[in-house]
Amino acid sequence: MMSSINAYLSSSKMRSRLQVTAFAVLATALASAGPVIAQTPSPAPPPGGCLDPSPEERGFAFVLEDGVFKRADFPGAVLTTFAGINNRGETAGAYIDATGIDHGLLSGKRLFLSIDARDASATVAVKINDRGEILGQYDDNDEVCHGFLLEGRRLSTIDLPGASYTQPFGINDHGQIVGVFGDVDGTNRGFLLKRGDFRRIAVPGALATAPADINNRGDIVGFYIDAGGAPRGFLLRAGVFTTIDAPNASATLLLGINNRGQIVGTWRDAAGTGHGLLVEQNNRFSTIDPPGALSNTLAGDINDRGQIAGVTVDDPRQMPGQTSGSSQREGSAWPAGK
Repeated sequence: MMSSINAYLSSSKMRSRLQVTAFAVLATALASAGPVIAQTPSPAPPPGGCLDPSPEERGFAFVLEDGVFKRADFPGAVLTTFAGINNRGETAGAYIDATGIDHGLLSGKRLFLSIDARDASATVAVKINDRGEILGQYDDNDEVCHGFLLEGRRLSTIDLPGASYTQPFGINDHGQIVGVFGDVDGTNRGFLLKRGDFRRIAVPGALATAPADINNRGDIVGFYIDAGGAPRGFLLRAGVFTTIDAPNASATLLLGINNRGQIVGTWRDAAGTGHGLLVEQNNRFSTIDPPGALSNTLAGDINDRGQIAGVTVDDPRQMPGQTSGSSQREGSAWPAGK
């Protein structure tokens, strides 16, 4: 078993399914990996780029608002996912077409728009801010992974200096971006990109760190691999890391945070089923499983209105998904690295 972000992203089991968005890639790491053992990170970048669609998967995107789940499917798509939502209710995500190719998408009121980077073999969108800027990733024809920022009709590539690949995951209204990049030695590392300058983000004592989102206050959420090889959620606020573990979870990923401090993500139970997660003040944890949920559910993002965008996808090796709505549970939070 492998413990690093590198290992999760390059795992052949992981790459065989649930690869529609970058967040789906992370969630599959939870679904496919059992207890992990610390070992030296692989020096190689993810083979085949960062995107590898699996048209055999089934599932659907959703938006949760005021306790009601609304399903969404891109017309003619094999599978649709949502990973980001802004305060206007616009969602960013991806879909797999009938030929098995990934495309990014923007969804507004009764409208779907397809997003494809130029000369890309696959494209996904992962977040959208209130300025309408869309953050995403694409694989070029040489299967090298790049980030991108779409501002109106202008699409700019995001490649960190010296990186073997760049995977942005989150953006706020100030244009600050967080994500993961391949270092010169091939190891995956977290980053914050701010006004053209970037710095590394690493949980103290962690084997690897993956920042996933940032709000307008500069709070950052994501997950890290602890010394024992377990994936655990983290919140970075005012320079202090705090570990956030879902109750009874074997693994926790935090994927989105709004300006009110509400956090969403996914957690894995003892049976191997992935559930959506909402974390609110005073460590109030809620499980998010839409009616008809399949074996892996992610809550990818939450806006200031409390709307949650996500996806549920089936993994035939897992137990049947839950069909209930959110449920309240007790969880835990403490300084990261402990």
